[in-house]
Amino acid sequence: MPTLRKSVVDMGCKAENLRGLAGVVLTFITLLSIISPLTVILTSKTVKAFPNLAVVDTHFYSSSGSTEVYPGSRNARIVVEVRNLENVSIKDVQGCFQLPPGFSVASGSSCVNALSPNNTFKTQYESGEVFILRNYVNVGKNVNPGVYYIDISVTYSTSSGNVKSETLTTYVYVYPYPAISLAVVDVWWDSNEVFPGTQNAALHLRLKNVGNSDIVGGYGKAILGRQLKPEEIRFNLPALPSGNTYELILTGIDIPTNTSPDEYRITLKVNVTANTEDGVEYEAKNVEIPFKVKVSEAPAPQLDVVDSGWVYGTSYVEGRSISIYVTLQNVGHQTINSLKAKLLLPKGLQSRDGRNYVVTTLSRAVGYGDIFTLTFNDIITSLQGLSELKFTLVLEGLATYRNAEFWFNVSIQSSAKVVSENILKLTDVWWSYGGSSAEALPTAQKINLNFRIANLGQDPLTVLEAKLKLPQEFNVRTLEGNCLTTVQAGMTCTLQALVDVSPNAVAGVYNGTLTLTYVVRTGSSLLYSIKEFNVNLYVSNPRSYEPNVVLSKVWWGATTPTVSYGLENLLPVHVELTNLGRYNAEYVYVKVVSPQNITIVDGEGLCSNTLSAGGLCRLTPYLNLKGLNVSNVTLQVLVTYYLTLYGTYIQFSKNFTVTLPLTIYPPQTLGRLGVVNYGWMNNYPVFPNTQNATYVITLVNRYPYPISAINAELLLPEGVSASKGLRTAYVAGPIQPNQVVQLSYTLNVGNVSPGTYEAQLNIYYLILSGGEGLGATEVLKVPIQVNSYTSGIQLVTTSWVGKPAEPGTYGNALVVVLRNLDFPQMNGVIAEVSLPNGIVASSNNKSVVKLPASSTPTLQQGIQAQLPPQIQELLKTVQQPQTITQFSKGDFIYFTLQLNVLNVSPGTYEALFNVSFIDHWGNLRSYEVKVPVNVLGAPILITVWSDDSLNFKDSRVVNMKVKLLNLGSSPAYNVYLAVYPYGTYTLLPKSTPIYIDRLLPNEVKVVEIPVYLNPLPSSQIPVAITYGNIPFMATVIYTTATGFRQIFNTTFTVSVEPFIKLLLTDVKSSYINGEYRVSGTIINVGNAQAQRLTSKLIVGDLSSPEEFIGDLDPSSQVSFSIRYQGSYLSKIKLVLSYRNPYNEVEEVVEELNVAEVVTPTVTVTPQPSETELLFRYGVIIAIIVFLAFVVVLLYRYLKTHPIPTVRE
Repeated sequence: MPTLRKSVVDMGCKAENLRGLAGVVLTFITLLSIISPLTVILTSKTVKAFPNLAVVDTHFYSSSGSTEVYPGSRNARIVVEVRNLENVSIKDVQGCFQLPPGFSVASGSSCVNALSPNNTFKTQYESGEVFILRNYVNVGKNVNPGVYYIDISVTYSTSSGNVKSETLTTYVYVYPYPAISLAVVDVWWDSNEVFPGTQNAALHLRLKNVGNSDIVGGYGKAILGRQLKPEEIRFNLPALPSGNTYELILTGIDIPTNTSPDEYRITLKVNVTANTEDGVEYEAKNVEIPFKVKVSEAPAPQLDVVDSGWVYGTSYVEGRSISIYVTLQNVGHQTINSLKAKLLLPKGLQSRDGRNYVVTTLSRAVGYGDIFTLTFNDIITSLQGLSELKFTLVLEGLATYRNAEFWFNVSIQSSAKVVSENILKLTDVWWSYGGSSAEALPTAQKINLNFRIANLGQDPLTVLEAKLKLPQEFNVRTLEGNCLTTVQAGMTCTLQALVDVSPNAVAGVYNGTLTLTYVVRTGSSLLYSIKEFNVNLYVSNPRSYEPNVVLSKVWWGATTPTVSYGLENLLPVHVELTNLGRYNAEYVYVKVVSPQNITIVDGEGLCSNTLSAGGLCRLTPYLNLKGLNVSNVTLQVLVTYYLTLYGTYIQFSKNFTVTLPLTIYPPQTLGRLGVVNYGWMNNYPVFPNTQNATYVITLVNRYPYPISAINAELLLPEGVSASKGLRTAYVAGPIQPNQVVQLSYTLNVGNVSPGTYEAQLNIYYLILSGGEGLGATEVLKVPIQVNSYTSGIQLVTTSWVGKPAEPGTYGNALVVVLRNLDFPQMNGVIAEVSLPNGIVASSNNKSVVKLPASSTPTLQQGIQAQLPPQIQELLKTVQQPQTITQFSKGDFIYFTLQLNVLNVSPGTYEALFNVSFIDHWGNLRSYEVKVPVNVLGAPILITVWSDDSLNFKDSRVVNMKVKLLNLGSSPAYNVYLAVYPYGTYTLLPKSTPIYIDRLLPNEVKVVEIPVYLNPLPSSQIPVAITYGNIPFMATVIYTTATGFRQIFNTTFTVSVEPFIKLLLTDVKSSYINGEYRVSGTIINVGNAQAQRLTSKLIVGDLSSPEEFIGDLDPSSQVSFSIRYQGSYLSKIKLVLSYRNPYNEVEEVVEELNVAEVVTPTVTVTPQPSETELLFRYGVIIAIIVFLAFVVVLLYRYLKTHPIPTVRE
């Protein structure tokens, strides 16, 4: 970047030859600035010199104050200095400018009044005094640069009163647009330097606008030439004011690899749009800006070898697929983007495909100080002995230095060594069986002998072959394990030998040998080796593992102890064994014998397949004791079992002797059957005339013996019978001692009196006391209870829902609440209701109706809507759809009736409810309940209306009379009336609600409510209603005679009378040139529209035509203007006519004062003569010839003095 900047500076320093050109241009401008004004002045004085007025000087300024005016300039100021050559003073001086084609007056008139040189207005100028004529013009965009004539017609009056007019001619010069001048003041690469092979470089240019015009914007292209790519780059220029700089960035520049380091010329060719000082916009095309850039020579990267060797740490003389790594560090400031590395192999090494080199690549970026590793794979070694190997590494790649890319090629030396080692170790030897640690015992079969081997090296290894040699007491079936696969470095593996131990083996230590053949895998390198290990084997004493089986329990009986009386043919004996040792006993076999020659059935058998430690097993032999005359029975128990721990099979045996006593008692004297409980099932009550009631008797076996079965017959009292004639109950046995059983009978109770009746229970059963058993019979007495009613069903209350019933109303909801006092369950409850005369059911319009019961009142949607909101919410929480209509004792039963109350008088009437249901025993029952129906009457409807109309013409608030009428048969109490506007909000009540203590039936109540007229209706209302029928909403809240609170909404209308009131504001009246002019604003402050509004003037006895204004809405205003020609009067009348909403004509008359206004006259400016035009054209031709001469001189000078090039 410093080199480029120096080149740009030298371009300015070596441009001394331009000074001559600048001198010529400066001389030309000076001559032109002198000649042009002189020419204008001379011609003005020569051609336009008049005896009375003379042009002293002419000034032409742009809107920015500059003396240079261009095509398209706006608001350019022309100042012409004129001298009074009259011998007398002049006054009322006015000059009218006659502009050439393309010029126009900027604003106002082309005629202006004369001013003094200090820009003040004077009415008179003395002889010889100078005055100025000033005007503002616009120069057309299509006007060419040059001199243009302007004629000025001057009109004035002398002191003697004579009016004179003279024409003066002057000149203005329109300059050509300023030239665009851009310079490259600085240039640098984004990376500071670029090199051959650099891609996507960015070139920064600092452009400066050294011209006088502000550049609005533009575009261009940079011509790079053939040595840089692309050859052209297009760009856009932003706004660049004069004297400012802009940084232009050219991106995507590539430096081909065949480009030599050197300086190269680049040219910018731009087209711009610029603004002059006074804001005229113009375009300049093909502006060229040359400059140079430098391509530097690429630096070589610097790499140091940090480390090198085998990827997996070691290698051996014979290896396959070996990998070598080389770790490098970038110690240069270049960034390596990509790399191709070739490793040249020494003798004894080659690639897998037979080459003497291996290639790898690196695709990530490596910066200054970064360390990276190159790996070369698939190398085959075949060396003689151990040695150190030398390698040559050739590197080629793409690097970046300061964001510039370039290619490089370097060579580096590295080395590696070949080694060998021994790494296997036997760490543990143990026995196992079934996946757990074990001990070797004689007779053991398929016990595992385990070897744990550790890989102490740094590389994985694989055992190719394993051999195990043991003494003759051991037989090796198989040898396997995960050591026969790959063993990772630092890990252990296991070998398992499946071994049988001979029964002849004794407890002690035996010696064996384990031989392993293995290969070490270091990455892709292989090492073959054989390792032999000596192992010690231990055989344990089997007596240390013998189970301890003992005879724990022996008694008479099978599962529970019993007593033997010596009478039994086959009496069971309970024999129980327990293992008190630490190890399981397998295949436990028990044999029971007696030295007393007692016959034993099932006296031997397998007690348990596996008797675990702490476990027990049982054997039940049967002894024939009948006819045996002894007091004790002696038994011998022989037990045989085996030890199968750890694959062994060793037999053990034990003998036990036990004595059991015999007892002789008569069994029928030892107990009986007892009654525990009796009564109706679930303790349900049983009333007279009950069918299929269940009676339950609970018995207990108090014998010490089981009972085989029970057959019980129940003898019933009079009036009670068995259902279907079944009086007998049977319970299957055996029934153990103290066991409880139930006897169940289904009975029918007839029309008997409530009370307690006695029944007899005859029981037949067999005592299992041994042998054939002993039969027995028992007779028991049990009571039968028949209950009485309390009152069955009780009436709780009745009430109307929503409001009390009114004569002549329909759909009234009556809720009747009953209570169940006696029955545990009531199912399918319905009521047949007989209504009094004049009241019918809404469902069938009859006086008899059937209704289902519910656990909560069931109301229709319309009835619920009549309830207060709090009660509605409560019903939502408690009233759910009732799918089960079952009622327990004490439950409330609800019936909801929809009734039509016809033409009956208020009073209390009686309805008959016949309630039928299924009771807890499944019997159909019915009860009659008399229910009072109270018809108290209620207000059917309270109407709200208003008869009076409202007039707000004289007041903002009026009283609105509201009337209320109770159409019911009962008074309404605590009445609240709230009145509020409906939608329009045109009328607003002053106070609401209104309280009325009582509203009697058919009585009209009148209340007065003050209301306001709202002139500003809501913005949400599309059309505001200001008069006519205004709707109101009325909310009435009252309490009925039964305490129900009622609320409803209704609407009524009130008539608001329309009125119109017009106000006049900003009224202006004048009389100009025989014409009356009246204007102003009309405001409608009423509430109705003033339709077909017109206006007219009355001047004396005359009247002007009516001017139609239109319709004027309330709170609106409209402007009007009237002109009428006539004689002047100081006072006139303004009449406004309109029609009200009733189509009636109304008028508003306003008297106005009129002032007379006098206007000045306008002087016409004369046109220039033919002689003046010829003189103007002659001057223009002379200037064009002079300019052509100057251009020729400049061309010759530039041809002999070319623009120098800039070199470093």
